[in-house]
Formats: sequence, C-alpha cells, structure tokens
Amino acid sequence: MKSYLLFMFLLTLQLMACTETERQLGEKASVEEVVESLFQSMMEADKAAMTRLLADDLSYGHSSGIIQNKDEFIDDIISGRPIKLTNIRAEDQTIVISENVATVRHVFLSDGVDTVGESTPIRIGNCLVFHHKNGKWKLLVRQAYRL
Repeated sequence: MKSYLLFMFLLTLQLMACTETERQLGEKASVEEVVESLFQSMMEADKAAMTRLLADDLSYGHSSGIIQNKDEFIDDIISGRPIKLTNIRAEDQTIVISENVATVRHVFLSDGVDTVGESTPIRIGNCLVFHHKNGKWKLLVRQAYRL
C-alpha cells in the first residue's frame, strides 16, 4: 500500500511538472505572437493595432538615448520619422516569463527608409518587457542598445 501511494504521489508530481511546462510553452508562444504582431503593426504603421499592443504607460527607449511615451512612439511610426521601418525581424530571441511579466531579448534587424528616401539598415540589441493584464500581453518597456 505504501508503495502504491508513493507511486501515485510521484506520478502526480510528474504530471503537474508536464502541465507546468506545457503552460510555459504556451505562454512563450503567446508572447512570440505579440512580438510579431508588434513588428507587423510597426511596418504597416497601423495605429489601432499599436494602440492595442502597447501599455498606456509605455516607456520606449531608443539606442540613441531618446525615451518616448506611447503617443510619441506611435506618432513617429505613423509619420515615418525619422525612419520608415520595413522587413523587421528578430534574431537570437529569448523569452523569460515570471508570473505576469515577460522579458524578451533579441537582436532587432530591419531595413528602413529615411525621410529623404535613403535605405538604412538597422541592427541593434533590444530588451522588451511585456505585462500580462486582463488576458493580454502589452509592451510596457522597450530599451534598445547599440551593438
């Protein structure tokens, strides 16, 4: 009887660990989706989509040191100033989730077109912090850095 109870206890622990791993994988996939949706909305200059994906109290840090709030960031993307981003992609991306916060790190790669029509490649490091609230992941903090 003791062996049976021990076996059942260990089996329950194993199942719980598998369920937790599956849940974490699902959350990471959900965050990856949000990152891709954000990139897509930036390339398309989709104000409505960006508004949904960004936290109201967003702090958006550029590699140049400029910090923008949500409205300033969206205005720059919509206007294409100082650059219209195209072909955005992430390289070497990692995602760490802790309760309702996801930290995403990657190399941000894009081609851009500046205000005079010249092509500008972009390659910077990126750290994104997403907050999960009311069933949705929203970008709360972004800080880019030069590589």
